[in-house]
Amino acid sequence: MLKCLDEQSSNQKKRGAVILGLPYYMRENPENFFRVCEPTDNDIDVVQSVKVGILPVSEDTRQDCAFSDDVVNMAVILEGEIVIVDLQDIPNAFITLFGLLYALNINYPKELRYTFEVIQRIFMKIDAENCSAKVHGLKNKLMR
Repeated sequence: MLKCLDEQSSNQKKRGAVILGLPYYMRENPENFFRVCEPTDNDIDVVQSVKVGILPVSEDTRQDCAFSDDVVNMAVILEGEIVIVDLQDIPNAFITLFGLLYALNINYPKELRYTFEVIQRIFMKIDAENCSAKVHGLKNKLMR
């Protein structure tokens, strides 16, 4: 992911790197959340394995390709269905997904609960004083 920032480091690319890197920092597995597929893949097969997530459609199916110019489409998946398509990039797709989860009162994916908690409590300052210990530790590191 960081190699992509060497080539082009716009603010949107930096935001995308933070969003894609946050689960790794929180020691969570983003594989079931962030699934890259090719334009020729069958949507039903790809979407059925993801309850909640972001689906970049790209010619290059490596996980780090979400920054590349090969991405032809970006979609949001909720409860195993594609709900929104044609999003511009990772930050826009993620915040759209976050807003839908919040508005529809859907629980965060269990495998990424700390990642979503960081977004909610630290970045968006929603109920910021009630952090889990893990998120509170990151908050303290960021405040230094």
